[in-house]
Amino acid sequence: MKGLKSPRAMVVLLVIKRGIAKSILLLILCLFYFETGTAQALRDPLKWPFDKYSIWNVPVHNNATYVFAGIQPAERLEIDEDVIIMTPTVSLMNVKKNNTGWSAGGSARCTDLGPALFSAPIPQDFIYSNNTWIGNTPNVGASILLPNGKIKQTQPFAKCNRNYATSQYTWDENNCVLTGECIIGAHGGSNLSAIGGTLRVGEFTSGKIKHVLKINLWGKENFYKGKGGFRWPATTADAGFRDSSSSNYYGGSNSEMRIGVLLALCKDVNLTSVTDNSMGIESEPGIVLAHALQDYGAYAVDNTAWDIYAIITEQGPNGSVRNEFKDLYGYSINQGDFLSGNAWARDLKNIFSHLYVIANNGPGNIGGGPTTDSNRRAAFACDIGLEGTGNMCSLLVPGKNISHTGR
Repeated sequence: MKGLKSPRAMVVLLVIKRGIAKSILLLILCLFYFETGTAQALRDPLKWPFDKYSIWNVPVHNNATYVFAGIQPAERLEIDEDVIIMTPTVSLMNVKKNNTGWSAGGSARCTDLGPALFSAPIPQDFIYSNNTWIGNTPNVGASILLPNGKIKQTQPFAKCNRNYATSQYTWDENNCVLTGECIIGAHGGSNLSAIGGTLRVGEFTSGKIKHVLKINLWGKENFYKGKGGFRWPATTADAGFRDSSSSNYYGGSNSEMRIGVLLALCKDVNLTSVTDNSMGIESEPGIVLAHALQDYGAYAVDNTAWDIYAIITEQGPNGSVRNEFKDLYGYSINQGDFLSGNAWARDLKNIFSHLYVIANNGPGNIGGGPTTDSNRRAAFACDIGLEGTGNMCSLLVPGKNISHTGR
């Protein structure tokens, strides 16, 4: 009848009158938000960065043009680790100049040859040295979040003590904003980002990778040297890509396969589960990787310069994908023996051999369709929420999970 309050309103009034704890009232209000559809699905940009229309977040379009890539078999897979440091509130540390580059192994990259290249918030107790990295002279592109929300990229990064880090090359942080875009960066073969597309800690554990990935291939067998050797979004090719005597030589015959290419599994492949898929995928991590490559794809960002595949994964203060993978599945993410030793290895061989080029990927057609068009293999990423919550598109109360601005 007119003048009577709704049952929900009466409950709220009763709670207030009886002095029930404020937390209970907030819980009731939360229920109102969810019922009325005003709750928001939000994500933590420290875990899942960049705008929903960033090249690293846009799923493959359902009208994408697929051209078979013809990637050649490899002897092994080794991960290529991007160092990701997302600790903007810790004390600033100098990153000193070291000119060793890729010319020497061991501890050569650890030496301070000065001067300081820049200062950035880096935890003292995080160590990444020849005692912890993979291989002798790994790429080690690093991305470090600054207090202003921009990301400083550098390569090849090392941190062998508590007092300073070292590196050689740097990129302008204005080209990489945590809540915006980050196309350009410290993968020198293509000039593409050292954080966008990186397989992050926690994603294998969750069973879902909900963004574009990055891979490296052997240029001698897979990349095409014509048309400049690269394609958008890459802005360069490796030095020596036309020189048949160079380790960076591009000897592939498929003109679509230039560095920067977006690769994906065909949309018609069934990938329901390990026991129900049309590719013969045998392992749980194989299904996780295959789903990501079908729905989002991966950009080829560097030349491995020898007969291996590489997937770019996170290493940093938040942990490492290689350790997470070993803990989850009981075997190494890296595999040799011509990718035949176990189910995961066979899945890698299977997946890489079935990749296709998204031939119509471009600046206004990201993922093979008009960039803002939602007719895609997966939904666009949800809105960005508060840093440090760990949310990956969780439903949260408006006003309680707002991103920092103007830091």
